[in-house]
Amino acid sequence: MNRTQLQRLENVKYENFNDLPPWLRATYVSWKYGYPIDLKRSAFYNHRKALLAYGIDISIPNNVQTMPIKVKTIELAAFTAPDWYIKKYA
Repeated sequence: MNRTQLQRLENVKYENFNDLPPWLRATYVSWKYGYPIDLKRSAFYNHRKALLAYGIDISIPNNVQTMPIKVKTIELAAFTAPDWYIKKYA
């Protein structure tokens, strides 16, 4: 991570981004999940300026990697008390 990314992470003020204006939400979601932001140059900088107020700099690519889903099945079996437990506490 470089310094600007660390600074960006420190400046994020909001955990819930439902308070973003509707015209910025799609841009934010695209940036957050690593999708390309297809905006004209002027629109990109308008969105960037507005999102900087929330501590988000869309000019720095968000480094997102999809992790594979691993499912582990655990089989349960009935448990019986050991002989020493039954003799001592029964």
